[in-house]
Amino acid sequence: MASYNQFGLCCNRRERVVIIFRFGNSDETREAFNQRRQRCDQTNKDNALLNARSRDVIEELTERHWALMYLQHLATRVIQTNRLEIQFSDLPPIASLSVHDPESSSISLPPPLMYEESIEQHLEVLEQRIKDAQIGKEASWAALSTLALGLTSDIQDNPEDVEIAFRVFNDGSHARFFTGRGDIRCSNWQRFEISEPQERKGAERHIISDRIPTNYISISTSPRRIWNFAIRKPVKADQKIAIIDLRVLRRLGVAYGSSTDDLGFRPLNKTYGTGTMFATKYHLLVLGWLPPRSILGFLSIDQFEALLKQSHIDNSSSENISLPEYDKKIGFSSILQYLPAPAVISPVS
Repeated sequence: MASYNQFGLCCNRRERVVIIFRFGNSDETREAFNQRRQRCDQTNKDNALLNARSRDVIEELTERHWALMYLQHLATRVIQTNRLEIQFSDLPPIASLSVHDPESSSISLPPPLMYEESIEQHLEVLEQRIKDAQIGKEASWAALSTLALGLTSDIQDNPEDVEIAFRVFNDGSHARFFTGRGDIRCSNWQRFEISEPQERKGAERHIISDRIPTNYISISTSPRRIWNFAIRKPVKADQKIAIIDLRVLRRLGVAYGSSTDDLGFRPLNKTYGTGTMFATKYHLLVLGWLPPRSILGFLSIDQFEALLKQSHIDNSSSENISLPEYDKKIGFSSILQYLPAPAVISPVS
């Protein structure tokens, strides 16, 4: 098999178009024209296949990088227990930072394509690269899960209600839930680097729900506020509410903070037109990742509404909710009735 660096990872090989008619003064026979069209069709099929397999390689390499990045990060947590906070840098404007450059990538790709002896050889190399990347990815995730489980093994008791946060999401959420790994990642996870400094502008864009990928995940410590987001649009069949253990985030060094109390954004004042929309003391921004171990389980919308009623929290669709309603909590003992026993007894890894 040819070495990896003989074939580049290219996902944008263009489709070739054959002129579907012959000019009157052309010497090309119909048979020659048909042969040319067949060659063009075959080239397009080959290019489509090479594009697809190259994308598969990049996807596997990207997820391997994600696991390795957090594995390295968690290794430092063995001797650290402090809570990490989100810090905004005083570096140059966001456009000048390489981490925000759409052309940059956290994956070191091989040199450009040098030569191709055949389509078959190229595909063979891509298939082997996929297998190799998968081996590294699975080994990295196994080590990451083992380390995370060890670091959080002392968190045995149920969390107090002040240590619980919630996230409402569905299959179309920007910060996706990855079923196979059981984690939630920021929408910019393929380019996110935990060691890179963060900027206030990026956090602000996330808070106001700007439709661009960000390095953050939104969660809330207020059940009523989560309810606002759950019912503001027609409820989707796949909509769920994740229960987050803040103690795990602190132990694993996943930085988070209140959009107002910690990050300094002011709540929106509609009268004076000041402040930031959706910024409240209950709105927490989590940097990068919600590890599997931090997710205690999931509630359906109906289950969450039942918990609101049990906890005497206003579950109406009214926009005029008194402020004390947002301070009310749901005890974890009440949530337990809706969680499968394994999700509580055995830590999620």
